[in-house]
Amino acid sequence: MKLKAGDKIVILEENGRFYFENSAMLAFKRAEEVFAGEAEKAGFASEEEMQDYMKEIRKEVRGY
Repeated sequence: MKLKAGDKIVILEENGRFYFENSAMLAFKRAEEVFAGEAEKAGFASEEEMQDYMKEIRKEVRGY
């Protein structure tokens, strides 16, 4: 991944080596790690099931 002007970066050190990481991408990676497996724990067998559930919630919230 290439950094662009204006990107916010984090400087990380691992085993004496330093590297740069886009801070937004680092946050997304962390969120992905934390949420891994949670859909299965909630009883969803597929991504489609979860998407259908979210569509129903949106309908309820919007009053359809």
